[in-house]
Amino acid sequence: MYPKLYIEYLYHFHYTRDYFECHEVLEELWKSEKPIKRDSVWVGLIQLAVALYHQRRDNFVGANKLISSATEKMKNQKVEMEKIGIDYIEILNLSNKIKHSIEIEASYQSYNLPIKDNRLRKELTEYASKQGINKIKYNVEDLKIIHRHLEPYRSMS
Repeated sequence: MYPKLYIEYLYHFHYTRDYFECHEVLEELWKSEKPIKRDSVWVGLIQLAVALYHQRRDNFVGANKLISSATEKMKNQKVEMEKIGIDYIEILNLSNKIKHSIEIEASYQSYNLPIKDNRLRKELTEYASKQGINKIKYNVEDLKIIHRHLEPYRSMS
């Protein structure tokens, strides 16, 4: 069984594409671990989500800093990635693909994390079903998700 906050992160990453919320829930998990490690597997995943948040808002400078940092952190997390059900090689490939798209200032597109463990996939699907969502979203145009950190949108959540 995986941590509930990790499942919530995956839910928001795949189903709602609310990368701001990905950051919020996984940061809570990361900070609950003692001692807090800046090179934690959770930090790499947080930075990956926030990079996509910035890319979707055309903040390519911020997105590039975060995806570069995420990629570097994940390079050193082979065992940890496998423990949390993520395919290590594929997550690095995905991170490099996202990094390239940010470097050329390509428009945002949705990605799915390479979940390797069928138990994790099942937990995620069950969680999404409990939220009333049974289908992964690929296009999110909801401004309160896209601009979540801005004041008028924060009060809408």
